[in-house]
Amino acid sequence: MKTVIVRIENRYATALRDDGTFVRVKNQNYSVGQVIFMKNQSVFAKIVWAASAAAAVFILSLGVWAYSTPYTYVSLDVNPSIEYTLNRFDRVLTVKAVNDDGQEIIKEVELGNLSNKTIDEAIAETVKQINEHGYFQGDGAIVIATSAKDIKKAEALANRLKDEVDRETKEQGQDVDIDAISVGRERVNEARELGVTPGRLNLVEKLRDSFDEEDEFDMEEWLQKPVKEIMKATKENREESKEQSKTDKQEQKDQEQSKKQDDKEVKEASKAASKQEKDMSKVESKAAEKKIAAEEKVKKEQANTEEKQTRDKSKSEEKESKDNSKAEEKETRDKSKVEEKESKDNSKAESKNAKEQAKDNKANNKK
Repeated sequence: MKTVIVRIENRYATALRDDGTFVRVKNQNYSVGQVIFMKNQSVFAKIVWAASAAAAVFILSLGVWAYSTPYTYVSLDVNPSIEYTLNRFDRVLTVKAVNDDGQEIIKEVELGNLSNKTIDEAIAETVKQINEHGYFQGDGAIVIATSAKDIKKAEALANRLKDEVDRETKEQGQDVDIDAISVGRERVNEARELGVTPGRLNLVEKLRDSFDEEDEFDMEEWLQKPVKEIMKATKENREESKEQSKTDKQEQKDQEQSKKQDDKEVKEASKAASKQEKDMSKVESKAAEKKIAAEEKVKKEQANTEEKQTRDKSKSEEKESKDNSKAEEKETRDKSKVEEKESKDNSKAESKNAKEQAKDNKANNKK
């Protein structure tokens, strides 16, 4: 008999049987939600609830509530769109088609075969049926969406189901593009109002965001198209956008390169002009220095000339003064000599005259 583990208590576990009864069994590393099969004459003993009827009713109610209460939501989209409602043990409670293609798939899958199965098993069975209907021919694509109160659990479940679908499609020889996301409850409600799954809604919104603002986008039309077509259009738009971005980056790079070249040329021209200005300044400075040096040389030569002229004039005047002094001395000496000679001559003449007068007197006396 099929039995589900609903509670773990150290060495023992409480299990819910298909007939609605509970049994207490030894815990052999079971986990809550695990399905085990028991024989009617199992070595496991049924729990005797007579000791406490109220406790028995409470545990029974708790177990039934935990097992039957919806806890997690999963959707799968190819073009068939299908929803699964799970309990907290990831067991399938209900399966529902969201579109006509999904309804065709559900007709082929006996719901009884999916009920109480793990979502991994249910997804694998559904994917197998979808493949048999030829939906993976060409470029196949699947979108899985999960939603739960525990966001981390929803994320972990999305990743796990992605791996399960990837394994299943590869076993079937199909190369399928798989996208798995986790969403909040509000997103689930929003998608239901539009009559689609949150995975498909999320995918179409990604496509819408990949279009340019001026492009027309029919949301309702795209929500009805197959997942692979939506993914393909999104990929093409992103590649086009990527190519445009690459072109824009190249143009920007070219502009930056051109600007750098212009800046370099301006810098070089400025540097050349600055160098020329410096060279001209050096030439002008050197010319000015040469001019000043020449002027100073001329001044020095003029000063030397003037000084020489002054010295020469002074020497000339000094020589002239000496010459004049010598001339005057000579003239004085000559005059003195002349006067002295004249004096001597006069003295001699007077002496001669005196002698002649004396002679005459003597002669006269002799007479």
